[in-house]
Amino acid sequence: MNRPVILCIDDERTILDVLKIELKRAFRRQYIVETVQGGEEALELVEELLEDNYELPLVICDYMMHDIKGDELLKRIHLISPNTLKVMLTGQTDIDAVANAIKYAKLYRYIKKPWDTEDLILTVREA
Repeated sequence: MNRPVILCIDDERTILDVLKIELKRAFRRQYIVETVQGGEEALELVEELLEDNYELPLVICDYMMHDIKGDELLKRIHLISPNTLKVMLTGQTDIDAVANAIKYAKLYRYIKKPWDTEDLILTVREA
């Protein structure tokens, strides 16, 4: 049986690298941690994972990306995988975007950048 996957989406490679290190350190035995640098790549990977019968319990997504805003991407992921919990990372507080993601993507939580590692790990554990 495949281990479940946590998918991290951000257009900044450095952010993805740090997320992957922190999540692997905390959950290496429980989850596979995948990272992608854009919305279209994320949607393709979500579809692939689901086709290959991987469970996708959690997606962590940046709000401000070059190809698509995080709230819009999370809405699209929600249509494909409604049971996946979604966390949005943001360096800017855009209340409308957060409200949009809560309403249409069932956003689980949003976390401001720079995030506190313990808070991130606790959020993943609770999810």
